[in-house]
Amino acid sequence: GKSYDWDVEQGWVFANPRGLAKTAFLLDPKDTPVRWTAEFASVTFNQYGRDFPNGGINEAGLVIEVMWLDETTTPAPDKRPAISELQWIQWQLDTQRSVDGMIATVETARVAKGYGKVHYLACDPTGSCAAFENLDGKWVVTSGPALATKTLTNDPYATSMAALAATGKQAAPTGLASLERFVRAAMLVKSNKAPEAVLDSVRSPSLTQW
Repeated sequence: GKSYDWDVEQGWVFANPRGLAKTAFLLDPKDTPVRWTAEFASVTFNQYGRDFPNGGINEAGLVIEVMWLDETTTPAPDKRPAISELQWIQWQLDTQRSVDGMIATVETARVAKGYGKVHYLACDPTGSCAAFENLDGKWVVTSGPALATKTLTNDPYATSMAALAATGKQAAPTGLASLERFVRAAMLVKSNKAPEAVLDSVRSPSLTQW
């Protein structure tokens, strides 16, 4: 489940077919774009046009969602091909069937910032999930036992887990700041609350759009 907070609500649902050859759209002409052919069809939710999704699911059951992260620092240009932060989602949905596949290939390309500072949460039908973050110019991937709760808001995963640990056995915080929402959502997930209840708990009256 995802609660999407933003300034506007307009968007599209796209059906993305398999078999299309694609080239990453980049703002810097000196960058070498990622090129690929879509192996999997997908359904995505987009606000900025086809192939620039805010999240989606492919036919293998891989789900990827994006969230804002002020601490994001994308890598400096190197020999790897580049792709923008939203098209990275479509590239992964087009070419990967699992979180393990994403982890195995994540270093083969770098994210070249187009507009937003973001991080990602991905999950697949096996229950495997991972947080993908660009911190200090490097990929930081949290998965397996290190991903103690399959929850993400707008702080780095490590910072968020530290806030959860510091809460201890206290009652869940009630505010709408990122860390408060993370802790509250993580606690509700652990207590097996219904997905709708978890999403309602982090709703912002003025910003929640989807």
